[in-house]
Amino acid sequence: MNENQQHHVEELLRALEVERVKANKIKRVGWLVVLAILLAGVGLFLAGFHARELVITGVAWVVALIAVLIINHFVNKKVKNRFKEQVLYPAIKSNYKDLTHQSKNYLSRDLFHHSRLFKTYADRYNGEDLFQGVRGKTAYKFSEIHAEERYTTTDSKGRTQTKYRTIFKGVFLMADFNKHFNGLTRVVEGGDGFFEKLFAGKSKVSLENPTFEKIFNTYSNDQAEARYILTPKMMEQILLIKEKWNSSVALSFRDNHVFIAITSYYNLFEPNMKQTFDLAHVDRIFEEIDSCLELIDILDLNTRIWTKR
Repeated sequence: MNENQQHHVEELLRALEVERVKANKIKRVGWLVVLAILLAGVGLFLAGFHARELVITGVAWVVALIAVLIINHFVNKKVKNRFKEQVLYPAIKSNYKDLTHQSKNYLSRDLFHHSRLFKTYADRYNGEDLFQGVRGKTAYKFSEIHAEERYTTTDSKGRTQTKYRTIFKGVFLMADFNKHFNGLTRVVEGGDGFFEKLFAGKSKVSLENPTFEKIFNTYSNDQAEARYILTPKMMEQILLIKEKWNSSVALSFRDNHVFIAITSYYNLFEPNMKQTFDLAHVDRIFEEIDSCLELIDILDLNTRIWTKR
């Protein structure tokens, strides 16, 4: 970013910071109104007022709460969208020449299931911020994903209710691997009896790294190929990813690709309405993008000494 570009971005950020502060004031006023109605209801109850007054106060509190939630959503969305459209997207395009970004797109559900990283089908699936490109010799794409499974509960009266629980939420990346292979190898944290049964006797892989095996379980339909993929260096690299992200990490190797799922409940690549809109705010988002691109470097995917070009 040259001096003129930086000056232009700083002017935009100053204007957006004014909007952010105003939006947060609107939200605070709304919550104060909700609190005031609640306190009024408590006061009426303690003063011995009849049910009619309490019901009216309760209805007013519910209406105010719903109104505040709706207003807050649209206020946040308006400011965040302006930040993205005016500052973030042009900055990404300017600073990452070999990367394309589609804010409303994400890796497909079919690709998510093709990785075989998760045993449960995603009944509800969405995401955002698809990044893709080529880093060195390695083609890649990644996005945020939120996958959920549907389940039902039944109460004591036999009434059923449909609910959703999270299978995975975080960054999901697919990249070319630097070795040819034919099978499926999975590296997951904790036990996974389901897939042991699914592989119908194809055993868990034993590897010569006690630290790695303490954290991860490895499953493959080809023991020799799994060891060909998971060299001592590769295991150390996966441990480094785990350390850097300080989160749950899972990998699979299939169809000459590596799939990486890193759990994150924090919404990445987004402006934070609780933080000042300044250049540091943009740099923080760049650091998040760089951390995803760094996965390719940590796994050394551009080293091609196994005949793959």
